[in-house]
This record gives sequence, structure tokens and C-alpha cells, in this order.
Amino acid sequence: MNKKNYSSKKIKLFDSHAHLLDGRLKGDEQIMDEVDRAVTVFEPGEGIREYEKLLANPRLYGACGVHPHYADGYSEKENELVEGLGFDKTVALGETGLDFHYENSPREIQKEAFASQLKLADSLSLPVIVHSRKAFRETMRILEGFNGDVLFHCFSEGPREMEEVMERGYYVSTGGIITFPSAESVREAFKVAVNERVLIETDSPYLAPVPKRGKVNRPLWVRYVAGRLAEIKGISLPEMSVMTYNNASVFFGIE
Repeated sequence: MNKKNYSSKKIKLFDSHAHLLDGRLKGDEQIMDEVDRAVTVFEPGEGIREYEKLLANPRLYGACGVHPHYADGYSEKENELVEGLGFDKTVALGETGLDFHYENSPREIQKEAFASQLKLADSLSLPVIVHSRKAFRETMRILEGFNGDVLFHCFSEGPREMEEVMERGYYVSTGGIITFPSAESVREAFKVAVNERVLIETDSPYLAPVPKRGKVNRPLWVRYVAGRLAEIKGISLPEMSVMTYNNASVFFGIE
């Protein structure tokens, strides 16, 4: 059996979700040389001036949102959130949503913060990046009132939930999880995903893909995600990289 090669330089890579202000990646001047485009996700409180400086990189775009883990501090974060969303290269609100796995903020507070951010995104005509963990039904219920574009980041549900997401016209993104041996249901889900609505991501510095699992993740390794997804969808790695690059550019409104 031939060894899989995901290291081709003849591919276009768009990492649709990374946390480049995380201390494990912050200050790495080489990191944006690794991909053609990326979206870095800013959580109010991480340093809005540093976020603004990152966006000076021509390959980098941004998203701002209050993560459900920090929903109980939403009112204190709202002014900085609005400021960040006003930057020219901020292309989405997120990540926002519900996390009933860790419940770092009470469920009702998470729902309120999520709904508030959907209203804000609607008022600014911005797409939304959604975090949903152990909360799919409630996430879908709250999204019913939102008319803009939606991206389920790091989608970790099964085929039935994927069909529901596709029926709504939403986008989905996958990261390192799709390479994990235990994630067969996620791989099955992406078999039924509409090609034109699939994106790839790293969620750096989290969730490094096989064969880098356990290390600090970085945008470069989105190529392993693209490679595994290409196998699942039955297309070549260059085809997958171009497809997901174009899909991300459409979703975020980048020419």
C-alpha cells in the first residue's frame, strides 16, 4: 500500500478557523506563510489591538464572537465585540453557539448570548460561525430565527444531523476530528454533505489531525484534513483543496 502524501505544494489551502492569538501560536511570524488564506477567531478580551494588527496580513481575515464558555460575561464583552465586528477584514461573527458538554456558562445564559449575537449578526449582515457541542437540537431551534448564512464549525454529529443542516442550506466545516479513528460517524456524515457547502479548518492550536495528534496544531496541517476529506468524498487532494478554498471564499464574502 502506498504511503499517503498530503504535502503537495500545488494545492490551495484555506484554514477557515484558527485561534492565532492563543499563547501557543501568538508571535509566530511564519504561520501565515503556511496557507493561502485563513480566518482567525477573536474572543473579546484577548487584545483587540493585537487582533487588528493580525488583520494587516493580506492572507488573514477575522471573525469575532463570544464563545459559549464565556457567555456569562457577554455584557462586559459586547462593546469590544461590536468594535471588532466593525473592522474591514472581519468577515463573520463567531464563534458563538451552545456547549452543553462542559457547561462553563449556565445553559440559559448561553442561549441568551447566542440569540443576542444572532441578532447582532443580522443587523450587520454578517454570516455566523456556530459552535455546537452536545446541543444540536437546541442550536437548530435557536437558528430558526436567523436568516443569514451559517457555518457549523468542527461539525461532530452524524449523517442524520448532517442531512438536517444541508436541508437548511447551512455550511459545515471539519478539522482534525475527521482523521481520528473513533470518528467514523463524522466521516459518514461528510459523505452526505453537499460539496459546495463544505469547508476545512484546523481550530489551531486545538485538535491536531493524525499524524500530528497530541501536538500544538497549526494552519499548515489543514492539508491533512483536506487529504482525509478528499478520500471520503472520492476526489483528489488538489480538487478538494480548490473546492474548499472556493467554498470558504464564498461563505465569508472574500473575492
